Amino acid sequence: MISTPAPSPTPGALLASSINDLHRTIQRGENQMKHYAADIGMMLIDKKAELKHGEFIPWV
Repeated sequence: MISTPAPSPTPGALLASSINDLHRTIQRGENQMKHYAADIGMMLIDKKAELKHGEFIPWV
């Protein structure tokens, strides 16, 4: 049996693949960003608990 090589991807298919790869990268970054934002929020809550009334906003 003779095997034939797979056809080369078209420029449009290569572009679509690159776009999809970048989109997945953005989605992963978005998830990581949410974790960072939550961490910052917890740090701010902890700091606010340490300060007296009226000191938090000037500290920020």
